[in-house]
Amino acid sequence: MVTIINRKDLADRWGTNVTTLDAWERSGVIKRLPRYPSPRYSLSDVEKAESNGMDNLYRRKEQIIREQAERIQELEQKLETVRRAIG
Repeated sequence: MVTIINRKDLADRWGTNVTTLDAWERSGVIKRLPRYPSPRYSLSDVEKAESNGMDNLYRRKEQIIREQAERIQELEQKLETVRRAIG
């Protein structure tokens, strides 16, 4: 018997959202079970994905978050400079 997990539970488990899961499905990271009308995944497939490289995806996600935070800080500094200039 196959243990299944739904999309919301998988997103919660992996700390992500449905949009990211869709992208990971398209890229082959995870494959949904075809016989269900709404997205469902085999728990064994989920665990296999976790052991086969989810760490790389998490690291990349963390890197993107850091880069975005740095960019926001740069833009906030520029905005403050402009505000002082127009005063």
